[in-house]
Amino acid sequence: MGGFLGSQMIDRIRATRKGDGPSYVAIIGMNDLYVHRQRQQMIEAVVNSPENPDIKLLATENVTVMNWQTASYDIAKAWIAKYGKQLSAIIGTWDGISWGIARAVADSGYTKDDIFTMSIDGSEQTYDMIRKGMPFVGVIAQNFGGWAAVMGDAIQAVVVEHKDPKNVVPASRTVYVPYVWVDATNVPAAGQGNDVFEK
Repeated sequence: MGGFLGSQMIDRIRATRKGDGPSYVAIIGMNDLYVHRQRQQMIEAVVNSPENPDIKLLATENVTVMNWQTASYDIAKAWIAKYGKQLSAIIGTWDGISWGIARAVADSGYTKDDIFTMSIDGSEQTYDMIRKGMPFVGVIAQNFGGWAAVMGDAIQAVVVEHKDPKNVVPASRTVYVPYVWVDATNVPAAGQGNDVFEK
C-alpha cells in the first residue's frame, strides 16, 4: 500500500504543479510499528525511483505510539516554518499522523493547493476532513470489516471445523483484503464510511 500511496502523491503533484523544477515531499512515519516501516520504505522507494527525478524527498521524521497525537502536528509545523511552499506534500503513514499534518498546514495559513497530505487506513474523521476540503486530500481505505470476516472464517475453519491451521492460514501469516482510494470524488457521506466497499 505504501507504493500505491507514493504513486497517488506523485500523480497529484504532477497534476497540480505550478512552475518548473523539482517538487519536494516529506514523510512522517511511526517506526516502532513494523507496518509503518514497510509503508514508509515503499513510499521512499517510489519517490527515489529513476522514473521520478522531479520528486525529491526533503525530510523524514518519526512519531511513536505514545506521542503521535501531538508530535505529527509539531513536526509538520516546524517543517512548514522552515520550508514553506517549497513543500508540495507531507505524507503520513496512517490517518492519525495525517490528521496532525492537515491541521498544521491549515494553521500555518496554507491550503490543500499549497501543501497536502494523504495516508493509509480510512476513517470517519479522515473522510470528514476530505469532505471539508482540508489539506487531507486522499486515503487508501482498508476494509476492516473484510479483515474481520476473513479472520472469522479462519477461526470457524480451525476451531469449529477442526481443519489444520497450515491449510487455513497463509504461510506468510499475512491477510490481504481489498482497499479503495478515497478522495473528494468519492468520499462517502457522513456516517457512511463502509459504503466505499459496497459494489
